Amino acid sequence: NLNGMEIIEGKASNETRRCKSCGAAVSVEAFFCSNCGNPVGSRASGRYQHQERKYEPVSRPQAPTEPLAIISLVITVIGFFASGFIGPLIGVILGHIALRRIDASDGYLGGRSVAVASLVFGYLFLVLGLILMVVFGLFVGTAITHGLHGEIWQWSFPWWR
Repeated sequence: NLNGMEIIEGKASNETRRCKSCGAAVSVEAFFCSNCGNPVGSRASGRYQHQERKYEPVSRPQAPTEPLAIISLVITVIGFFASGFIGPLIGVILGHIALRRIDASDGYLGGRSVAVASLVFGYLFLVLGLILMVVFGLFVGTAITHGLHGEIWQWSFPWWR
């Protein structure tokens, strides 16, 4: 009896069984009855039977995050808004040090994604800081060129005369 089917002939290569729905003889290797089309077997029956795992996969404990990676991310983000150009510069340096420590720890230290995020934000804020410095320099240069009593200052500050 194979999955509710009766084996008719016992030869290894020509084994057949009866379909439960229509009673037709069907090969043991067939998945569907050739007469009615109903399923007659599955890979879970017969020689295709699935072997269950006899062991549980070993899970590795999560590695502790490198503290310098977190510190570099915090300094990068807060430093940009607090000090402009200096915070991201310090954050990038600390991010590279943290990344080097994580790579050298051979899997003992985690936090690689935090260190990479610190580097991405640090370089982004450095470029943004440079752009803001250039724009500010152009603004100040234009103000100096026109003098303190130029058109820009009179329009911006009408009491300044």
